[in-house]
Amino acid sequence: MPITALKAAVDEFAAAGISVSALRLPAAPDNAADILEKMNATGIKTVIIPASASVDCVKIFKDGGIEVLFCNLGMTGENSRIAIEKAGVKACFNPANFAQCGQNPFTVYRKSRFIKTTAQLDINDATRDGKITRLAYGEGEIKEIASILRCQNFTGFMTIGGGVIYPASAKDAVADFTNLLDTI
Repeated sequence: MPITALKAAVDEFAAAGISVSALRLPAAPDNAADILEKMNATGIKTVIIPASASVDCVKIFKDGGIEVLFCNLGMTGENSRIAIEKAGVKACFNPANFAQCGQNPFTVYRKSRFIKTTAQLDINDATRDGKITRLAYGEGEIKEIASILRCQNFTGFMTIGGGVIYPASAKDAVADFTNLLDTI
């Protein structure tokens, strides 16, 4: 996306009272310097990239003043934890991605010590066979993880549907999350 288009989108959100908290990339970029330039032009200060990103990629963003969050895309909890520690970054914890890897997200959260590194929680859910579901209909255990973070006075972001296409409308997603919070 050209800088002008990205800046126009960020400005349009700002005009509606919505701030862009991060730019999420679906894959580790080959052109991190180009993306850094676009982020600086738009004022976006955080990038979310798969935990498989190279040390060089992370370094370009960090040297440019961008906070890097690793997302567990296609990785187990232990591999994600190792990548996060090695790169010295924070986590964007995605329960649906762990469920799709056949892992119990709540167990991963505790066992791999994501309590120390989570800066963003993606509010989503999925079954172990990879199907994205509405909240509390999959194996993501989002209610338990959100409850733990709330008890710890979590100051990061909780992103409804983050990292997946929610299988209902945006209004339904907000209602599902509100209901989930009301039952914690």
